[in-house]
Amino acid sequence: MAAQSKRLGIAPPEIVAEYVPEQNGVITGGDFSDKGGKLHINMDPSSPVQDFASALNVAIHENAHNYQAQLVQKLEAGKLKPGTPDYIQATMFRVNELEPGGYIPGETAAGMPAYKKQPLEDHAWTTGPATTAEILKVL
Repeated sequence: MAAQSKRLGIAPPEIVAEYVPEQNGVITGGDFSDKGGKLHINMDPSSPVQDFASALNVAIHENAHNYQAQLVQKLEAGKLKPGTPDYIQATMFRVNELEPGGYIPGETAAGMPAYKKQPLEDHAWTTGPATTAEILKVL
């Protein structure tokens, strides 16, 4: 996380390993909370985290959400202006996270395609596997 965070120009998050069982038929591999700045990895035996590669994939995916949150914070603080490199991306992330109506939860199988294609999730779901594959090549 330190190497990825350095590359993204953000502070690395604290990583918390926890055991979160299935809730309402859904079990996650982890999450990032921009409120606490912590990256949570779900080590429950039924979670998607089953080995080093899947743990790395989840961590990189969730750290992408950390990057998104920090980019939106820069936008809201006025540090990104129209024409600056990350302005449009930060604006897309900000609009996507609006409540209600901006973010599509992936709580059902039917909702997963739309969930994965929204800007926040498309970025994270692309970043996780692609970066994990590159890291595993050199290990």
